[in-house]
Amino acid sequence: MKKFRVCKLDELTEGSAKAIKVFARQIAVFNINGTIRAVDGLCQHMKAPLVTSGKLDGAKLTCKMHGWEYDITTGECIGKPFVKLRQYDVEIENGDVFVRVEFDTA
Repeated sequence: MKKFRVCKLDELTEGSAKAIKVFARQIAVFNINGTIRAVDGLCQHMKAPLVTSGKLDGAKLTCKMHGWEYDITTGECIGKPFVKLRQYDVEIENGDVFVRVEFDTA
């Protein structure tokens, strides 16, 4: 597992989001009521980028493309029990936000 820097913590104000690309993965990082969360950055429906084409309301993120809604605290797609965004561990270190990403080695 490797960690990747997202931004300074003070750049990620409450209710805001940042997108990063880690190799081929798009990761979306959100500040939800002071808690930093990281999930897959693309909608599971049509792969729309959730930071730029999503609307955040509390912990609920709605993809503007077709209205799919996600609970950012769990990654679950609301109303679609078999759809989920992958969650990533977040670390705050010396005022910087990092996400931890695991890669398959096989």
